[in-house]
Order: sequence, then C-alpha cells, then structure tokens
Amino acid sequence: WRREKVESLRHNFAEKYPEDDVTCFIVSGNMFFDKEILMFRYKELQAYEPLQKLSKVQIFLRPVKHRRYIIGADPAQGIPITSENPDYSAAVVLDLETREEVLAYRAHVLPQIFGQDLAEIAQTYNNAQIAVERLFEGGTVIQTITGECRYWNIYKHKDWWKKDLKNSKEFVGFPTNQRNRPMALNRIRWYLANYPDMIYDKFFIGDAMTFVFDAKGKPQATPGAHDDTVMCRAIAHYVRHVRLGLFDPSAAPRKERYGATPTEFMAEEEKD
Repeated sequence: WRREKVESLRHNFAEKYPEDDVTCFIVSGNMFFDKEILMFRYKELQAYEPLQKLSKVQIFLRPVKHRRYIIGADPAQGIPITSENPDYSAAVVLDLETREEVLAYRAHVLPQIFGQDLAEIAQTYNNAQIAVERLFEGGTVIQTITGECRYWNIYKHKDWWKKDLKNSKEFVGFPTNQRNRPMALNRIRWYLANYPDMIYDKFFIGDAMTFVFDAKGKPQATPGAHDDTVMCRAIAHYVRHVRLGLFDPSAAPRKERYGATPTEFMAEEEKD
C-alpha cells in the first residue's frame, strides 16, 4: 500500500502521510526551499549534537584564530515577548571563507539584550562583522551595539538603486526591502541546495519547511509560523557575498542597461 501511494502521490506523499513530527508540518502549496533536501538534512541531523547547547545559543564550531566570521541578525519585530506567539530574535555566525555555520542564536529577548549578546558573540568570534536587519526593532539593536557596547565592526549598506551613486551614503544595518529581500533569500536558497551539510540548526530546518510563496508570489512564513532563522541567514549570506567582493550593491547592473537584474547578476558571479 505504501509503495503504491508513494508512486501515485510522488512528492506529495510526505504531506498526505507524515511519518514524524516534522513532516506533519509540511504545508501544502509552493515551498520556497527544496522539500527533499530539507527532509534529508533533517534526518541526518537527528544523530547530531552541537558542541555546546545553551538556552539561547547552539555552538557548532569554536572560533579559530585568524579566521574571519560574519553574523547575520534578525531582531524580533516589536511583538511583546509576553504575547501568545512572539517573534524570535535570531542570528547565525558563518565562517566567511567556507560558508559553514559555526553558531546559531534564537531567543525571546528585548532588543537591548539582543544587541548586547550579539556584541559578545562577535568579540568571541575574532571581532566578527555584524549585519543587523535595520527596520523596526533593529534600530535599537544597532544603537545598543554601537553606543552601549562600543562595538565597531558593523555592516554598512549602500543602496545600489540610487540614481546618483556618487552622492549616495552608507548607513548602518541591512535594509530588508523589496529590492534587497529577494536577493538575500535567493542566496540562502542557493546555499541550502548546494551546501546542506554546512547547516546544523534544526530550528532553521523547521522554519524553512513552513516558508512558502503566498497567493501573490511573495515568499514568507505561513500564518502562525516564524521566519526569523530564515531571514538572519539570508542577511548573512548576502553580506558575505558583498564582503568577498562577489557583489557590490552600489554598482550592480540595472536590467534596462545591462540586460540582467541584480539577482541574476549575483547568480552569475557565484558561478564564476
């Protein structure tokens, strides 16, 4: 019976007949990430334990002297932590050269606490650069990092769509908007498809399974689910691309001039 159902339903079998507590949450509709890769990696991680697991942090790899790291951070978006389904403040630390995840952060904390924690993590990982989503509570997180903690290595963004690039200014933090968000999400989708073995966070796998295209074609978390661990990784991989010189936001080709969108340009640069 099972073999016949797998053959007839194919990729929809896990949705119709879930086999564990993860596949039962796979939603119908068009998933943003590859379902088969997510399921395979989730099963691989069942036997995996982080080097250290704390209330807020999972440590996968210790910092290595002279290596460079980057932190992508997505603050909770203003929903009180006492509410029924509050957002998480989430962050991930990547090895800049290898892309490998070395630490994951996820907690219900106030933005000031999140900023303090990020500064401490960054100092531990060789003064890593912090890229914080700047909208909503992100301003408070950035102010805490730069003002209270006096931490200097924070990402500054320069918009590629400004008409006058010579006079455009850098500003602190990562702007998640209709221009940058698709490029950032495409980076983490490409990363999952090509390097799933460098992802160790089960929380991310769970969030990615409920990250879908809505009725208007916008990728986002299904109602009641969270996208915090997804977005912090999207930011980290976007900024990593910039840091390595593979993409310059202020000099990205415009489609009407070069025949390619910035997203397509980033994909070609990665292949090279």
